Amino acid sequence: MTRYLPLLAALLLLIPATAFAETDDAEDPEPSEEVEEVEEVEQPEAVEDPEPPAAATGCTEVGAAEVGERAFRACEDGRVIVDGPDGRDVRMAPGRIDKLIIDDDQVWVVTTRREATDVDGLPSAIGVAVDLEAPPVVEREPDVDEVEEEPVETVGSALSEQYGVVVIDLGARQGLSEGDRVEFFDERAVELGDGERATETVSYAIARVSAVSENRAEVVLGLNERVPETATVRPTTRSATAETTSPPRLGGLTRVQLALRPFLALQTVGAGTVSQGLISHQFDAPFTIEAIFEPLAFGFARQANLVAITGIGLISYDTTLFQVGLGVGGTTVDTSSFGQRDLAEEDRLRVVGAFAISQKIRLGALDGLHIQAINSFFLAAQAFRYGGTTVQAQLPVGSLGGAEYSWLVGRGGGSAAGHGFGEVGLRVLVRGNGDRGSLFFTPTIGGAQLRGPNPEAEFDPEAHYTPNLQVSYGGPMIGFEVEWRL
Repeated sequence: MTRYLPLLAALLLLIPATAFAETDDAEDPEPSEEVEEVEEVEQPEAVEDPEPPAAATGCTEVGAAEVGERAFRACEDGRVIVDGPDGRDVRMAPGRIDKLIIDDDQVWVVTTRREATDVDGLPSAIGVAVDLEAPPVVEREPDVDEVEEEPVETVGSALSEQYGVVVIDLGARQGLSEGDRVEFFDERAVELGDGERATETVSYAIARVSAVSENRAEVVLGLNERVPETATVRPTTRSATAETTSPPRLGGLTRVQLALRPFLALQTVGAGTVSQGLISHQFDAPFTIEAIFEPLAFGFARQANLVAITGIGLISYDTTLFQVGLGVGGTTVDTSSFGQRDLAEEDRLRVVGAFAISQKIRLGALDGLHIQAINSFFLAAQAFRYGGTTVQAQLPVGSLGGAEYSWLVGRGGGSAAGHGFGEVGLRVLVRGNGDRGSLFFTPTIGGAQLRGPNPEAEFDPEAHYTPNLQVSYGGPMIGFEVEWRL
């Protein structure tokens, strides 16, 4: 029995195989309750390759370009997304992107550093962790070389002005030193039409700083320079505008001038004066009105007491470089200076008054280099006659006489009123800069003469020549002239 056991086991193994073979085409039997259910294992879904984190959405686009089959998008945070046949690539720019530009089929990225870089030369941004939904704003310290600091202009204002000296609210703390220069200026709008406007800078003066404190400085204006109270002031390296040969003409200025020229009579016992007076007003427009009294002459001597006076009112066109004017007035006339036969008998051998007209011309600046002449004519015996000429020349000579501004002056002239003189002097500015409140002083030396009818002579109308009709005397003269400006 034992020897048949292996055969029996082989038969038992063949029975299930035959049973399954016969039922291949039959319906699947219901699974037996005794068969345990096999848990179904979920197969992982196929996952596409994720896009690089820097290449997804969240790009605030600041520029785009297409070259060939590639499209470029520039993001505000410095990324450049490149889509092409080979897929998507992301590059990082060296700073915030301003724009993309195309040149010779190459795309360049322009950053806020104002540098252009070939996109293909940028480093890759794949693998850089960036929050694309809300990209962070990365603050970085700029390199020293890439920071272009705009210079901050130091400006101030005038606090006070007196006699050509201006106090400003800039001092050592604002970088000023003694001897520096500052500019006084204003800016005003200029209408250009069609709603367009521009700003124009009006410069009044560039002057030297004479004294400095911590927050204030004293500035000395040049000759005849004037700055308004509203002027702004700033440091400058430009040359000072002070001018001595041709300083500017000032408007709205009144001049009062008086010259006393006493002289000693040498031919007789006596003395006299050949003086001068002037009042003028210079308008803001290039016009000046003047009242000139020259000569104001009086002589007192044993031979005779004499007088010579001429007064003229002038209006002139007056600029920095020249002045020309015309005036009318009156003058005394020495009747012994022209033919007595032309005069009425009651006017002979005496001083008479006459209507006068005058011409004035000046070439050059009033307070600079100039030459000036005044011609006069008078009406007598029903005819206009030449009355005389006064000439003046002036030459700037710098700071002679202890003053910052000084001039050499030469004057001379004579008239039918009965006077003649010549002098030289030194004109100095003792206070101010030529504007209101300024004071000029001019000492002179020279000589003078007065002449007039001889009260002891008798005119003979029948005689061809009557001697001793005229008396004259004169001698050395000194002068003192003062001019005050209001």
